[in-house]
Amino acid sequence: MFQRALRYRVAFQTITVVAAAASLFYLRKPKSRVPEEPGPDGKPQQLMPWNPEKQERRDMENEAEWRSRFAGAQTRHERENAAIERMVQEAIARREQAAKELAAANATASPTSPEPTDTSQATAAVPDSKDQQNQSLLARLGQDKRAWSF
Repeated sequence: MFQRALRYRVAFQTITVVAAAASLFYLRKPKSRVPEEPGPDGKPQQLMPWNPEKQERRDMENEAEWRSRFAGAQTRHERENAAIERMVQEAIARREQAAKELAAANATASPTSPEPTDTSQATAAVPDSKDQQNQSLLARLGQDKRAWSF
């Protein structure tokens, strides 16, 4: 029994060695991954990825990351533009309200005076409160706009 198993083992090892020797003579060696000559523009050619599926997955992840960053930047830009537009509209509404109040005050103070009231001069003459003076519209439109909370 042992002798038969030993013979099978020796026969299998012999077949393995013969197959390895035949592969040395009859099979060609694998191609090198390093390109031999430079490309048509003289630059070295790029190596093919060892695992193309892994390279494709990595490219897809990079593309997805770039798209998400771009979408976030677009959203942030739209939010900032909406906030700026809202601030401008609020400033216009405050100026119009101040002009109406000044016109109403002029009408009630001197109803017999024939002076026409110019709204552009009226809005320039209306003093803003201290908070509004400290936070002027132009300063809020400047470099510190990312510090706002929307």
